Amino acid sequence: MSTGFDIRETSATAEADLILALWRQGLTHQGVPQAKLDWFYLGSPTGAPRVFLLQAQGATGPCGTATLAMRTMSAEGADCVCGVLIDFVLHADQRTLFPALALQRAVRDAALASHDVVFGFPNPKSLAVVKRAGYRHVVDLERRVRVVRSFSYLSRILPALIARPVAALADLGRLVLLRLAHRRRAAWQLAWSEAPDDRFNALWTRCRNNAALIGVRDRAFLEWRFCRSPMGRYRFVTLALDGALVAYAVCKDEGDGLAIVDLLADPRQAGALAALMAEVVFEADRLGRASVMAIYGGDPRWSRVLAQVGFVRRDAQPVYATGTHAEGAWTRADTWYLTAADEDV
Repeated sequence: MSTGFDIRETSATAEADLILALWRQGLTHQGVPQAKLDWFYLGSPTGAPRVFLLQAQGATGPCGTATLAMRTMSAEGADCVCGVLIDFVLHADQRTLFPALALQRAVRDAALASHDVVFGFPNPKSLAVVKRAGYRHVVDLERRVRVVRSFSYLSRILPALIARPVAALADLGRLVLLRLAHRRRAAWQLAWSEAPDDRFNALWTRCRNNAALIGVRDRAFLEWRFCRSPMGRYRFVTLALDGALVAYAVCKDEGDGLAIVDLLADPRQAGALAALMAEVVFEADRLGRASVMAIYGGDPRWSRVLAQVGFVRRDAQPVYATGTHAEGAWTRADTWYLTAADEDV
């Protein structure tokens, strides 16, 4: 029976202009869609993403698109390639359940033919379609915030003349307590840099079992994901012991705060991640930032570390997934390790 729509696969190499035109129907890509296509679609280290086009029968051109990207991950210590759903958009006059569902199901079926696990980060408007297409909610990518300068918050409930000195005293007190609680060991060397080096490969080898399902975070991936990204400028902060890396975080300016978009720590180095997170807070204070945001979801061990440093959950992006094994490890939230580095990757 005819569905009234045809779906075909293409690539950014074959039909870049058409893909960019479809993106203009609702995807901004931070105002640099051509740069996003060049970097992500034409330069991905895991291979070119697969692009699917939806076209109404009898129409002269496509009315929607969705992409299946690839993310190399460690699944219980063994490398695998998972599918990632990204860049789903339809023409305004086709934003109804049936065309959206037809496209999502086609992408899902193609993905499961070659990947054991497929996941995505649907926005609220596409959530119903993703559920109907057979994906289930598996974990939340949490946005946690640690306030550094509290004046803007206190001024909502106190007169400015009172809020300013109270905020200054409270901020200083919280920083002193943070330094006492998570003092960096004298042997740990702290450094900020613009790019990763070979030490990141050794850290990844030691951390690939930090969770049952964790994306590869070696030097090659981090250089591509952050150093070559057109989506902003990133800085790396590291802790090392005798020259060997024990933890890192990747930071980006976000409004009047700093955002920690990726993080990793050797679980054998007790207190390393907490000390590193505290150092990011101290850097934010030095720069006059109002807050620090950390984006993480999955194994609760690392969420507890963020909570210990004062990061409070503000909201979360639900992650939906499906797999070839209905009750595989991918169905449990505590098996995942996700950060903003895994979005659109």
